[in-house]
Amino acid sequence: MSYQISFTVDDKLLICVVQGERNYNKSINLWKQILEQVNDNNIEFLLLELHMTGRFLPNENLGITQVLIEMIKPLTLTIALVDTQAESFHDNYIAGVIAKQQNISIKIFHDLETAQLWINAQI
Repeated sequence: MSYQISFTVDDKLLICVVQGERNYNKSINLWKQILEQVNDNNIEFLLLELHMTGRFLPNENLGITQVLIEMIKPLTLTIALVDTQAESFHDNYIAGVIAKQQNISIKIFHDLETAQLWINAQI
């Protein structure tokens, strides 16, 4: 299954809503699309709302985290990531900790309202 992606640009904020099934290669392509929007629109803040099914295998999670860090690291981007699937919170938490160690500004959320409040406070 492919991802369904919607983008909304609000000045320096990109709101991205994604639905679909987690897949390593498709996730890399998904992030390429997101970062293309970031670059094209001079975005500094990203609110990423994930409605995804499935989970990555542990080695896939670490692998994709490393790839994404290298993609995001050169940017000045603050990320609020909302994953509506509770089962993947631990995976996102680990990815977030690793990203923060690489000086990437990211916070992981369970619910959209809290994420919106946090990202708006950063702007």
